[in-house]
Amino acid sequence: MTRVRLLLIGCVLGACGSAAPAADGAWSWHFVPGEPHVYLYSVQDQTSFESAGDKLSYTSSFSWKLVLARHDVPAVDGKIALGVSILRITASLDGPASHHAIDTDAPSSEARHDPLFGHLFDLNGAGFVLLLDPLTGVVSSVSGGEQVAARIAKSEPSAFSDDEPSPLEAAARAAYSSQALSAVYSQLMALPLGGSQEVALTPPLHGSLIRVWNGGQYALGLPAGTTALPITLGNGPLAVTGTISEVVGQGNVTPHRGVPGTADGHLSFTLTLTALTQPVVEHQVVTWTMHEIQP
Repeated sequence: MTRVRLLLIGCVLGACGSAAPAADGAWSWHFVPGEPHVYLYSVQDQTSFESAGDKLSYTSSFSWKLVLARHDVPAVDGKIALGVSILRITASLDGPASHHAIDTDAPSSEARHDPLFGHLFDLNGAGFVLLLDPLTGVVSSVSGGEQVAARIAKSEPSAFSDDEPSPLEAAARAAYSSQALSAVYSQLMALPLGGSQEVALTPPLHGSLIRVWNGGQYALGLPAGTTALPITLGNGPLAVTGTISEVVGQGNVTPHRGVPGTADGHLSFTLTLTALTQPVVEHQVVTWTMHEIQP
């Protein structure tokens, strides 16, 4: 469930940055080589869970300290190379009889092997290079993900044989492929160009959301006439199917000299899954903030 929530959050938080209006009134990015910008990006997820008559509530919190810096290389077809470096990650989950917490600045054997968040140590310190169109916010490729996937696979070897691949290898390669990361970062770097924009979701989600801009403010929701979007986890007879519905969100961004400034927002949705013939319903309320901090 946690992975599904993170995937949805990553797909739809397309306004977690900001931009500066050009002289003609259009929005665009204006990163300057040699000027790194450090950010703290925080997400909190309040979850109420219903299954087989039980009602439970959990709170998950995540934060990423990261750096955005343009590489000092010539633009190619108008696209710039933007580096993303992850400096620190914290994560926690609290609920009935459950507590998990990690801080990559305070590593320990217990935290490194946490079943929910241990893999985040393999993401900490990672560096990505985005090929970004500063006029549209579209990211056409991302390099660096293959190294993260390899670290995750190495840290979680097969329990049966050294000759067998890690049970996380396929999922890690898919999650950190150039295509998957480009889709996520295209949403994170989205520009407030005005009007309605389609936000394509990435697997295991299917379909898209609609984001409507009004200056630096936006609203998120399902397309007109759509009440739910399908989701499929896994393959074959063990696949779990379900829907995402009641998606409502809004947010604000504040420009700061052509680079991400401050941003905040919230998103609520209902995740309904059928697992082992039992319906599982999760009601989610996600809030997020992002702001520049001192190095």
